[in-house]
Amino acid sequence: MCGMKKGNNSCGVFKDNQVFLADLPWKTLSGNDIQAGIDYQRRRDDCLKVKHDPTPACTNPPPFCESHGLKLYNFAGCSVLGNKLFKDQQYLRDLTAQDKEALKAFDAKVADYQKQQENAPLPPKPPVGFGILPPNGPRPPMPPNLCA
Repeated sequence: MCGMKKGNNSCGVFKDNQVFLADLPWKTLSGNDIQAGIDYQRRRDDCLKVKHDPTPACTNPPPFCESHGLKLYNFAGCSVLGNKLFKDQQYLRDLTAQDKEALKAFDAKVADYQKQQENAPLPPKPPVGFGILPPNGPRPPMPPNLCA
């Protein structure tokens, strides 16, 4: 099982000046960024808890929260954000060139699967229940083995 998301990932600054993107530890702030992180967290809390407006227009995230173009993969056992591999929401390592190629191949297989799914005829009697694939229908690709 896996999930993918590209684009804005939620950003927060918590204890020890640690920046989290999509609930994953991303970087540690230093210098002037520490005060920017404190100010951002106050704005974010106000927007979420008081104004009920989680949009970037309200929270005004600083540059260190930039996550546009980063793809998030949630695989069984690990996650990938950008070029970093996480296990149990802890940074494990940077992706290798081989890992990046495996993700690129996986993306191509997912795109092909989605196209096959769109073009597949619907069975006369759809299967009951979620996760049950129709007979002779397209099968989702297996994710790369990055979590081992």
